[in-house]
Amino acid sequence: MPKIKGSRPSFEASVSFKPSNQITTYATISTGYRAPYQNANVGYVSQVNPNDIAIPAGATSDKLTNYEVGAKGRFFNGPLNAAVSLYYITWNNIEVNANRVSDQIQFATNIGGARSRGIEFDLASNPNKLFSFGANGSYGGTEITKLTAEQASISGAVKGDRLSASKF
Repeated sequence: MPKIKGSRPSFEASVSFKPSNQITTYATISTGYRAPYQNANVGYVSQVNPNDIAIPAGATSDKLTNYEVGAKGRFFNGPLNAAVSLYYITWNNIEVNANRVSDQIQFATNIGGARSRGIEFDLASNPNKLFSFGANGSYGGTEITKLTAEQASISGAVKGDRLSASKF
């Protein structure tokens, strides 16, 4: 049985700049990946349609690259803190559970790529020792950007569709 192997270095690099005593800006780039996944029924041929794909060895590591810029600060001599960030993420060789078309046998495999981008914010106020108020939120979008016809048929994914995540 063929083994799925994989390792990948992961890193993070950041720079920051403090234009004033109250405000800090930053930029970050980081990468990440998931370990590969081995399928149990490697090479299994469909009994319904022997011409359909044989179950592959598994899914190799996928890869994420995250780019983020932001600013945070303290205002009015400290009782108000605010932060905002923008992010852009690329995700390649996505690990997914797929179904063979002829008999719906599930297996792990990789499909194209996706991107995610958005904004996040955080506000916190401590007007005195008795009260604190806060609000935070985000708005983002994700979409599948790379996908072959075969990957679409076995995964159910559609190029241009959103990944399963809320916009807010």
